[in-house]
Amino acid sequence: MTRGITVKTFDGAPDGNAYPQRFEKGDPVEGDLATVALAEKWARAPKDDAEFDAAVAARAERLAPADRAE
Repeated sequence: MTRGITVKTFDGAPDGNAYPQRFEKGDPVEGDLATVALAEKWARAPKDDAEFDAAVAARAERLAPADRAE
């Protein structure tokens, strides 16, 4: 599966989703969305799995509800 790390903000629909989401600079993308993002220079290939995994964790943290219990 194609993977990327966004280099600019854009809206796109991840594989299997009908509605687009906002992807901020540094967010991970996968699949067909990553293929398009890489081709359009909206994303770059991750250096390694650890960098991609860190981007996944950072996006999850950013999108988590602010009032969640820690």
